[in-house]
Amino acid sequence: MNKRYPNSQGTMTLSGVGFNRNINQALVYVGNPEGFLAGAGYYVLLVKEKGTWVIKQKLMTWIS
Repeated sequence: MNKRYPNSQGTMTLSGVGFNRNINQALVYVGNPEGFLAGAGYYVLLVKEKGTWVIKQKLMTWIS
């Protein structure tokens, strides 16, 4: 992939989305390895405010 798209960010990994009972909070995992020695992974907490999903918190789980 890097040869074909040398300026790309790499392969992104997304988990399924977990919602609270009121469906106004969501938790998702986002991973972005950029080759063998670069990248990071995060849990992202989103909150629905006035009909729009807003990132409230990101927790880094790994970095290389």
